[in-house]
Amino acid sequence: MISAHTIENFLGKHGFDWRRCSSWLDLACGCGRTLNYLRFDVPPSRLNGCDYDRSLIEWCKQHLAGIRFEKNRRSPPLPFAENSFEVLYSISFFTHLDEAAQAGWLQEFQRVLKPNGLILLSLHGEALALRKNAYLPSRGFEHHRAGWAFNNQMTYQTEEYVRREWGRDFKVLAYESLALDSFQDLVLLTPAGASPDLNRPLNPHVSADLKEAWARRPDLHQNFDSSGIGKPDSPWRNLSLLDWAMLHGYQEMQELRKYGPGR
Repeated sequence: MISAHTIENFLGKHGFDWRRCSSWLDLACGCGRTLNYLRFDVPPSRLNGCDYDRSLIEWCKQHLAGIRFEKNRRSPPLPFAENSFEVLYSISFFTHLDEAAQAGWLQEFQRVLKPNGLILLSLHGEALALRKNAYLPSRGFEHHRAGWAFNNQMTYQTEEYVRREWGRDFKVLAYESLALDSFQDLVLLTPAGASPDLNRPLNPHVSADLKEAWARRPDLHQNFDSSGIGKPDSPWRNLSLLDWAMLHGYQEMQELRKYGPGR
């Protein structure tokens, strides 16, 4: 649930109206832990998932009706045609890939992505590396092999590395440290030269005070502790709730009213 809500909030607060997207791909979807909740806000017919593990794909086909699932190979290409998806996201996948594998998948993303499409990836960033006492060289990329199992391979990379290396082929629209459950970084990309539609999804029923608070969202981080909970004098008690209220309508969600300014 956290991943699905974080994806929606992250796209929305950076100006992308995810409700209008007609085609999504979850790469390395696993048992569908993100798609299982995303399908409540996005019609299942728009959703696609793929994974290398055939048993997980078969399980998803049996239990997550309406979503298309395909098994992919360990390396590109994906089993999808060119220009298939408006949004391609992958959670906890690039966090285990070496530099060559990341480059290969990024190139494949450009093939299956629609013009002006978006790529949202989670990464192990510099803040997590410091927390885990992991070594990060000055170049900003480190891949650790602790056995041959995929999940035993750990990758750490800095925002500066992402902007420098990936910026050659992609436009980095947003990068936030520890944005996914205060653990993984999130980066939002679009192919270089693309101009994605960045219409802010402002609900017409949202109050002026909420619009003003959301416009100042980048400045509100100073009012929150590391877990995203507001300090006693903060006008909003939780950044995720602020995003959710903005996207779905503050007045329409009674449970959010107690979190409004001054409450």
